[in-house]
Amino acid sequence: MERFEKTLQLDNSVILPVFGQFDANIKQVERACGVQIVNRGDDVKIVGAERGVRKAWNVVSSLAALAAKGEEITEQNLNYFLASAEEADLKELEKVYDDLICVTANGRHLKPKTLGQKKYVDLMKNNTVVFGIGPAGTGKTYLAMAMAITAFKNNEVSRIILTRPAIAGIMGAFGAALAARDLRLEHSSLLDAGALEGFAHTAKPVTCNLCTNHCSLTVNSFDGGRR
Repeated sequence: MERFEKTLQLDNSVILPVFGQFDANIKQVERACGVQIVNRGDDVKIVGAERGVRKAWNVVSSLAALAAKGEEITEQNLNYFLASAEEADLKELEKVYDDLICVTANGRHLKPKTLGQKKYVDLMKNNTVVFGIGPAGTGKTYLAMAMAITAFKNNEVSRIILTRPAIAGIMGAFGAALAARDLRLEHSSLLDAGALEGFAHTAKPVTCNLCTNHCSLTVNSFDGGRR
């Protein structure tokens, strides 16, 4: 394998956050890119196969740019930069952190952290209604609430209305089965056609009295007595 190396200069103020405690960040970059990274003063030398070196150089450069802006280098954004290095323009990823939505009560700056979140925030800024669909934990509700509160504080809206589906019983995997039955789909990876025809359930709102919170619940009952 032909040896390839590339060097970049980092300001002393960003070397520690980029390398991380006990060099944890830079070791992760080395493992992910299959390279060796050596720091001598302001110079950071990256050695290995050309493709890995270029990927590592781009990632370290972007991490340095974030650190220079005062952004914290976390395991989350490090992994995101590594995963995106060969598919996205890391310069565009750096710009994601320039979009400040608001400052929380404890002084934390709330910003989008991925290109998808940045696009979501931009859509909310420029459209009256935006539908956010995706896996749990990707920031859909959190960012929407941050945008709503910011609009309220800036007197762009006079009130915030929180809503949720009135029938929670149509959510989840059994909701997909209901939809499949109603759409008369012939094939399902969950239930066969006969099971879909016989699929039934009821949803009943109840109040939990196990503690003083008295939470409102929706109990879903299925055929066969399953709940």
